[in-house]
Amino acid sequence: MDQPPKQLATRDEKITYLRKLMGDKGSGGWDTAWQEGITPWDQGHIQPPLRDFFESNDGKATLHKKPENARVLVPGCGKGYDAAYFASLGYESLGADLSSTAIEKAKEFWAESPELKSGKLSFQTLDFFKFEVPAAKYDLVYDYTFFCALPPELRAPWGARMRELVRPGGTLITLVYPIDGPRTGGPPFSVDVQKVTDALQGREEGSADADKYWTKVLDTVPQTSSPEHVGRERLVVWERLENPLQDKL
Repeated sequence: MDQPPKQLATRDEKITYLRKLMGDKGSGGWDTAWQEGITPWDQGHIQPPLRDFFESNDGKATLHKKPENARVLVPGCGKGYDAAYFASLGYESLGADLSSTAIEKAKEFWAESPELKSGKLSFQTLDFFKFEVPAAKYDLVYDYTFFCALPPELRAPWGARMRELVRPGGTLITLVYPIDGPRTGGPPFSVDVQKVTDALQGREEGSADADKYWTKVLDTVPQTSSPEHVGRERLVVWERLENPLQDKL
């Protein structure tokens, strides 16, 4: 195992080292980061905007209409805070991560969770782009610090994959972060709602083409954010169209 510098005191130093790992090892750098404890995105809890959403009228409506045994996927789940939260809401929740070390840590962290013991919560080492999609697909997918971890050339494949994963009428929740404008470099790469929208709708960035696959049902600046997220994130909720326009062409 590579040894990290002895002192990585600040978040910025950890991000700089993470970028070096990714440059040296590609996607394998994520597992090294977890092995070495270089995880500046891990704050030990879910992000406030997700909890606030489900405590709002919009979130309560989403819960009210979810089918029995509704299934959630959380890609890039890390230690699993979000996946566990969805399980606590009554979903069958799968936390997935490319890093086997992250999945081991998630299983250990939630070992005494009633949801994990009952099977409502599970964790698997999976490649987001390659694993076999269940026939019934997912009722909800949640993306936080996954889209921004991908190099820009994988944004269109991310959008295509989301169209495969979410059932018609299902929900995608994206906590779009970090919105840092024209900053270069990553991960995390600077993103914005338009980049997410273009990837989901399967169109060139900045295109004025009509929305084909999703309708946006909420786009808001969270009232409560983690300190380093203030002014740098938006919560956007999407519904998968029952009859995508592409199918009519």
